Amino acid sequence: MFEQIKKIVDKYLSSISFINDEMKTKAINYYISQGISLKEVEQEVSAICDKIQICEPIIQREILPNVLSNSIIFIGPMCSGKSTISESLKNTTEMPIISLDDREQLSKYYDRISQIKDLKDRELALVGYVLTEIKEPSIINFGAGHSIQENTISRIELERLISRFKNVVLLVPSKNKDISTRVLSKRIEERLKNEDEDSIKRKNTTNEHFIRCGYNERLAKYIIETEGKTIEECRDEIIKEIERNKNELER
Repeated sequence: MFEQIKKIVDKYLSSISFINDEMKTKAINYYISQGISLKEVEQEVSAICDKIQICEPIIQREILPNVLSNSIIFIGPMCSGKSTISESLKNTTEMPIISLDDREQLSKYYDRISQIKDLKDRELALVGYVLTEIKEPSIINFGAGHSIQENTISRIELERLISRFKNVVLLVPSKNKDISTRVLSKRIEERLKNEDEDSIKRKNTTNEHFIRCGYNERLAKYIIETEGKTIEECRDEIIKEIERNKNELER
């Protein structure tokens, strides 16, 4: 099965320069582990190839060194405190906030990606456009789903882009995933208390996946545990960690 899938992967992806043998092997092992048929593998790899042709020119764009070094990207599940802590950080650093969920603020980008059919492809393109067109150091808030890509190649593309930024902060109540799930479930229930139970249950199920899948941990340069801390304590911890790392790199 490995060799059969490898032929399909090579057929579509061998001409794409950034995909090395290690990446291909990871993709092949994923398909094998999921028990996906050869026909389905070919359909997916073909779609991935099309996706890369769209996203790669965006992701390879130059980004200003000052933006890469001093911007702060916040990632994390729903209700983890990204918006609240960002506002406090903005008041301290005077950096502008860019929210990927803000359709009004980013209307030109949402218009640009509107023709992309798949939701996760649209999200990846949005991330690419926004991060490569920032003109000054900023605080960038990812929506809970913007840092989660289930597709192996899409995840690699996202990791390649975000790894260029020095300050990627994951906010969670606790590194203990059971605690984070419990805390954030309560926050979601409180925030959505006027919605029906099925909607709340769906949100909690999705959020638990965001917590447990491990994708955010692969992107993060810093993991900040927020439970039991004030907004100001979280903000100050982030600033302290970034400054400490910067000083270590300058030695």
